[in-house]
Amino acid sequence: MILVGNKADLDGDRKVKFEEAQMLATQWSVPYIETSAKLYTNVDECFEQLLRAIHQSKEQSMDNGKQRKTKKNRKGLL
Repeated sequence: MILVGNKADLDGDRKVKFEEAQMLATQWSVPYIETSAKLYTNVDECFEQLLRAIHQSKEQSMDNGKQRKTKKNRKGLL
């Protein structure tokens, strides 16, 4: 998961301060990125970060699955 602030081009009309969003992202242990579709700022980077997070999550899930199987196999050998 990543936290995305959109409409970064409307800096004067902010609803959420950058510091607040960054603090929330830190609390959630997720990356924070601000984007602007209008100016095409960080749009690609946003999707790249999301894909990296999904890939990392899948790898961790697969590793956890392998560990569980290994533990089950060990119990079966006793």
